[in-house]
Amino acid sequence: RGEFVNRKKDGSLYSEIASISPMRSADGKITHYVAVKEDVTERKKAEEQLRISNRKVEEILDSIQDDFYVIDHNWNFVFASRTFTSRIGKEPADVVGKNIWTMFPKHVDTIYEENLRAAMDRGETRRFEVSGKYTDAWYRMTVFPSDEGITVLGAEITDFKRMETTLRESERRYSDLIKFAPAAIYEIDFRSRRFLSVNDAMCSMTGYSREELLQKDAFDLLEPESASRFAKRTEEWLSGRQPVY
Repeated sequence: RGEFVNRKKDGSLYSEIASISPMRSADGKITHYVAVKEDVTERKKAEEQLRISNRKVEEILDSIQDDFYVIDHNWNFVFASRTFTSRIGKEPADVVGKNIWTMFPKHVDTIYEENLRAAMDRGETRRFEVSGKYTDAWYRMTVFPSDEGITVLGAEITDFKRMETTLRESERRYSDLIKFAPAAIYEIDFRSRRFLSVNDAMCSMTGYSREELLQKDAFDLLEPESASRFAKRTEEWLSGRQPVY
């Protein structure tokens, strides 16, 4: 049995699967053979198109810069992108067919496992952030149910988390600077004329508590002449003109 490529009378090629059996004479000598053939040209074309399609899909998935993997209902990897496996020093072939909890035991009993099981068992789409157990990175994860089991997308957000931490620290320092500054510092909504924030020095200067000031019309702290001048300057600010000092 075997596959062969033959040429037709018109010169075109076709593929066949042939089963060939020897025929023997009464004394056991092979005298001829019988062949049964099936034209599989269209099937071979379809198989080639499928291979091309699969290769394109794999190229697309490998080009995704985020982690991407598919896990079946037995918690085995069905597909793993090269981006994902390269983070842990492996090839996709090293991961496919392996159980995720056996390969990555540090993820057991974590928010990662909780969300993956919610997607697998209850068909829920889950989005969450998690720090890497096998890398020094942060990831924004999306997990959703699929025919195979679940599909997982993981985008690295380490730089974003660092900026977020830096921003929080900066805001804390700014807040402390304002709160404990020796000069009175406050914010006012021009339209409502209400205080938005006041620091300790402002409270000490006016004799009001922070809670009292936040409830007051800022003009209530001014004498009539000062209130008139401030109202005029407010109008100039709101209209885009620079008020005279």
